[in-house]
Amino acid sequence: MIVSALCNNYVNRFKKKDKDIFARAERIIYTDEKNGNVCREIDHFVHFYQELEIDKNTGVQLILNVPIECKNRKNCESFSFIEEQKLDIPYNFIISSTMNGSEYFKNLIDSMSIFSPLKPSLISILEIENGKNPKKTFDEQIVYNAGTSLYDFIQFDLAQQQESDNDNTIVNILFKEFNKYLSQEHYAWWSVFRDWITNNISNAVCDDYNKAVFKNGRIYYGITAYLPLLCINGPIYNVKLDSKMKINGFKPVKFVLHQIRKKGWPMDIEMNVLINSLDSPIIITNPYGLLSTLKLISEWFKWMRHIILNASTQQKRRWPLESAFFRTAYLFYVSKEKIGKRSDLNIYNYSL
Repeated sequence: MIVSALCNNYVNRFKKKDKDIFARAERIIYTDEKNGNVCREIDHFVHFYQELEIDKNTGVQLILNVPIECKNRKNCESFSFIEEQKLDIPYNFIISSTMNGSEYFKNLIDSMSIFSPLKPSLISILEIENGKNPKKTFDEQIVYNAGTSLYDFIQFDLAQQQESDNDNTIVNILFKEFNKYLSQEHYAWWSVFRDWITNNISNAVCDDYNKAVFKNGRIYYGITAYLPLLCINGPIYNVKLDSKMKINGFKPVKFVLHQIRKKGWPMDIEMNVLINSLDSPIIITNPYGLLSTLKLISEWFKWMRHIILNASTQQKRRWPLESAFFRTAYLFYVSKEKIGKRSDLNIYNYSL
């Protein structure tokens, strides 16, 4: 009840300040055919939405979904140990669209810099009696189970996205040229994909493609972002460690970043996802930090909107053909391969 009231109060205040953005808070119940149509529930769900006119051809339906799982445990306190590792792209929150593969869509990576104060951390949840006496760690996998439940919903939701039609004469001709180039040079397609597009697809060809696809009318494309939250009762602390890795203090915080590794992620939806990672991020907060967390998330929505609207004319002109070409390459090369993944050899990050 507390989390529901906090979400509704935040949304109501937000709508009064930003009337151009639609926002709502509610509970979500859904059924998934892959799991026998069993009813599943997301405890709370905050949703932001705005339609944007980009140019004469393109409109964007910008969506940010915040699924929230709530866990209530007696006398629990959470302790965050920051992971001291440097990642190439540490903020790999989910942004998905059929516009993926284009330089225009790639710009949204920069929006994740708003989370730069957050560092990936390991979480330990303890039962502490009267705030003083540690009794035990919770033996259930609270964070992992909540995270996998949230990502189950994200997978379900992304599977509903409409696919784009890539069957176009211009795309097919270009792809034959690209395939011929690969046969001659023996490169992996993803290692030269971006450079080949830049050097071989002219603006004039992009204009011809746009005329064939848009026919002097605007088409709206969805960009959907997700930020899963776990809201757990009890305080959260960052653990301070000295040079010898001994604990020398605790700092109360409103939210922390944690990453889980969900079996099968990202499965069938990876073609549309901007950054594919084997680590799946979630933010952990509590009722005291929830409003600050939602404020940060809504600022992320505004920053994505700013990037989408203020991209270069060149990128807006070229994205439709770049995206269609990427999807054609993906469907030809990747969907036929049944291979595993390595974190240092991610074809999507190379194609960025």
